[in-house]
Amino acid sequence: MDALQKELRDVEGVTAIVYAQTCAAEKRRRRKQKKLVDPARRVVINEEVCEGCGDCGVQSNCVSVMPLETDLGQKRTIDQSSCNKDFSCVKGFCPSFVTVEGGQLRKAAKARVAVPTGLPAPKIAGLSRPYNVVVTGVGGTGVVTVGALMGMAAHIEGKGVLVLDMAGMAQKGGAVMSHIRIAQTPDALHAARVASGKADLLLGCDMMVAASKDAMTLSSPLRTLAVVNLDVAPTGTFARDPDWQAAPAGLLSQVKANTQVTEALEASRIATALMGDAVATNVFLLGYAWQKGLIPIEERSLLQTIELNGAAVEMNKSAFAWGRQAALDLSIARAAAGLEKVSIMAMPQRKASLQQIVADRVGRLTAYQNAAYAKRYEDFVQQIASLESSRVGRDRFTREVAISLYKLMSYKDEYEVARLFTETSFLTRLRGQFEGDFKLRFHLAPPLLAKKDEKGHLIKKQYGGWVVPAFRLLARAKFLRGTVLDPFGYTTERRDERAAIGDYQKLVKRLVESLDEAHMTTRIELAKLPQTVRGFGHIRERNAAAAAKTAAALLANGETARQATPPRSKVLQRPVESALYRRHAMVQIPGLKFPLGEEIEMLRDSIASFAAKEIAPRAGEIDRTGQFPMDLWRKFGDLGVLGMTVSEEYGGANMGYTAHMVAMEEISRASASVGLSYGAHSNLCVNQIHRNGTDAQKRKYLPKLVSGEHVGALAMSEPNAGSDVVGMKLRAQKKGDRYVLNGTKMWITNGPDCDTLVVYAKTDPEANSRGITAFIVEKGMKGFSVAQKLDKLGMRGSHTGELVFQDVEVPEENILGALNGGVKVLMSGLDYERAVLAGGPTGIMVAVMDAVVPYIHDRKQFGQSIGEFQLIQGKVADLYTTLQACRAYLYAVGRQLDTLGNDHVRQVRKDCAGVILYTAEKATWMAGEAIQILGGNGYINEYPVGRLWRDAKLYEIGAGTSEIRRMLIGRELFAETI
Repeated sequence: MDALQKELRDVEGVTAIVYAQTCAAEKRRRRKQKKLVDPARRVVINEEVCEGCGDCGVQSNCVSVMPLETDLGQKRTIDQSSCNKDFSCVKGFCPSFVTVEGGQLRKAAKARVAVPTGLPAPKIAGLSRPYNVVVTGVGGTGVVTVGALMGMAAHIEGKGVLVLDMAGMAQKGGAVMSHIRIAQTPDALHAARVASGKADLLLGCDMMVAASKDAMTLSSPLRTLAVVNLDVAPTGTFARDPDWQAAPAGLLSQVKANTQVTEALEASRIATALMGDAVATNVFLLGYAWQKGLIPIEERSLLQTIELNGAAVEMNKSAFAWGRQAALDLSIARAAAGLEKVSIMAMPQRKASLQQIVADRVGRLTAYQNAAYAKRYEDFVQQIASLESSRVGRDRFTREVAISLYKLMSYKDEYEVARLFTETSFLTRLRGQFEGDFKLRFHLAPPLLAKKDEKGHLIKKQYGGWVVPAFRLLARAKFLRGTVLDPFGYTTERRDERAAIGDYQKLVKRLVESLDEAHMTTRIELAKLPQTVRGFGHIRERNAAAAAKTAAALLANGETARQATPPRSKVLQRPVESALYRRHAMVQIPGLKFPLGEEIEMLRDSIASFAAKEIAPRAGEIDRTGQFPMDLWRKFGDLGVLGMTVSEEYGGANMGYTAHMVAMEEISRASASVGLSYGAHSNLCVNQIHRNGTDAQKRKYLPKLVSGEHVGALAMSEPNAGSDVVGMKLRAQKKGDRYVLNGTKMWITNGPDCDTLVVYAKTDPEANSRGITAFIVEKGMKGFSVAQKLDKLGMRGSHTGELVFQDVEVPEENILGALNGGVKVLMSGLDYERAVLAGGPTGIMVAVMDAVVPYIHDRKQFGQSIGEFQLIQGKVADLYTTLQACRAYLYAVGRQLDTLGNDHVRQVRKDCAGVILYTAEKATWMAGEAIQILGGNGYINEYPVGRLWRDAKLYEIGAGTSEIRRMLIGRELFAETI
């Protein structure tokens, strides 16, 4: 095409080029209809060879080139179920592509479980007015088919129906929307398009399209019910951005904000596992929505339409049935699909430790070259680790060095590509993926043999299966690598790759010599740069040039910053604009490091980074508006922090109470309101269910609470039963196999938002403390309501409410712990609650330092920083030592709880009360001192210290007042010393 355009530009007058080619999506449709020959050819990618550079996506612009997460980063794979077979991805300059000619793809194994039968029929949606359904998805996945099925089924029943498909100019993978309008009679319908805000059902087969502006315009929080697929497929953006990542939590929040009720599930994974084909996903979702009573059509009509359609009849009928089952009990469908234990995304803080990374890379480099080569790598990394530990007490910088240096030292030359094709499981996996008589074709551009195009780039050529024996010989010759006998070692690319190793080691040594917390971010960015140098040939060359440019800029900025920063404040990592750090700066304060272990430090870093980005910038607005940002729940779930003490069997992190305290501290540092709601959910509700619930209760409630799909709360206090908990009046009377609850609860954190509550009620009023029982109550239970959301002095973004129970029927199986054993559940729970919640005031104290330390450097009086004054230095010294003392007490209690286990919490009861007593009062005092240090600025709301004081005061009242805590500590100490 380029040559033709150059030829035509010299032709006088206007010229036109007509490009006639049947698009790949249309070819795929014709192949399915047997109107076009389906070539017996498939493309596969050897992910071991793949560098994740994304050139295949650039060349093909195809969404069937999918991301593949591996231990060495994101690679590429081909989605065979959606591949259009235009083979343009093979043009990507990469030797990882192999075409399989002949034979056929083995059908993915599906779960061997019986299709559900005898399911109870739902109440079908009525048609008192026209009913509007919007189906969203991507081209080539059957979105239009779902609309057609519904339209024909409604027609069979004699109903009025209009179907409008909004596919536009979408390629396969482009946005598609179907409008289906159903009425009792045809004359009730006039326009085929669903009007703005008039959708009754949003069936989101693809989350990105469901959350799009067009789909949200059709939805309404007052009318629309949504059923959406949580599995996000890559879009065309992935073809252009090799580092693209899906963000399902944010998309789901968008849908929830614009609909009345949203049901979300991992439909693609469940349907693929059960039916063996991702194409079944949309009909699976249709069955789910139908069972929820959201489709005003009879089941027999829908099944008849599936038969009339004639395509994959049995699969679609099964998908519909399993969708119904999922709507009745999602856990049954997930278990049948083998997904029962997969309830949350992998936790960032659970990634491999430095020792694990080094051990893994040493093994790989030994296979790459030899043990001596691997030892060079290990020695260098250990040297850097030792230097970093002595300077800053962490290993964040060394972790990136370990990853980057391995990438440089394992450059993929001819020997390594040959080895990765023959000495890994690739060929074995191919034989498992394909069956029949097939041949392999490799697409390579050997530097010493390949021709070059007009740009000087090597041209790939196809080679037959005969290269496999040649690969084996070449792999064995890896001992020649880098020697004078290496025939490939004299090319420019190989010389550059070898030189890059030494250059990087010199840079790392230079960086580690001046390593400190103030410039850690820049140092880590520099250490990570080799990870961006991906690809082969000219692609790698281009990426290397970009990395070099970035490195030069980072080094220049870093040196400027170091020269411009005064010695007294060089440790601070604060924004340049003072107005910004007033609001939400999070600074690094040098001082004593507490040895909590590598895993917990990784957790802290992960949460701190998340909180700085997602919470701190909104803290002021959260306080002003009194609104909790509900999108954070799913983000917390994705981060993996909602089940810190929950075993992995139920989707939790199983990291213990010290880790939970650290999470509470870092979240509260960014926003105390968010931290309080987080603590009420993750400890008061989730931890109580995990400690005291039956296996059935844990499996029913914990996965959704841990993932953030549901919000949890604990309801203990009442208007006339605060500190006197045993004086509660909420009554639970036995009625058959249920208990009927009547009464109210007051000051309940997360009460207005909760889906699941742990509620304490009197089952035997005459027995006083021995007549209290804990129950698990669901928001949807009839008779449960929120009387009012309370307006508070502080913690304004943490929603607190009065709850009303009016003839709420709770099943007997929802008793938490033993009948009439609620006080035991309550008191042991209070011990853990007080200990974990102590992370809240500790986080507030850190936030005080975040506000005060930059201020005393930047605030000038009498021509100098106020931090120069001894009076201010004395106040800051008191703040620092108080914070460190509180942290030491907090972490010591956490370690004791982790060591003793649930049965021995009584041994640290006085310290659980003591740590929140001490941290709460000190947090209030520190916030008051911060106001005093900031003076007039501390008293205005432009600065955060006033908010911190208002927030801190709550911790002297909630979870037992300071007076109750003192009484408990004194009582326990007296009893222990008799």
